[in-house]
Amino acid sequence: MEMPEKATTQLPVDQKATDIPVDEGFRRWYASCPCCLGESYPTVKAKIEREKGIAAE
Repeated sequence: MEMPEKATTQLPVDQKATDIPVDEGFRRWYASCPCCLGESYPTVKAKIEREKGIAAE
């Protein structure tokens, strides 16, 4: 199976969406890979970390 080429232009998903509700899907994503979530949705990651009492780096 051949993998598709990676897009060369990526829009900053989280740039305009500062008030995204944090649902169970985001929480599961955070649990499995907080780095990936933070790259795509930094404000969501920050909200989850505030809820958990984790200081932002």
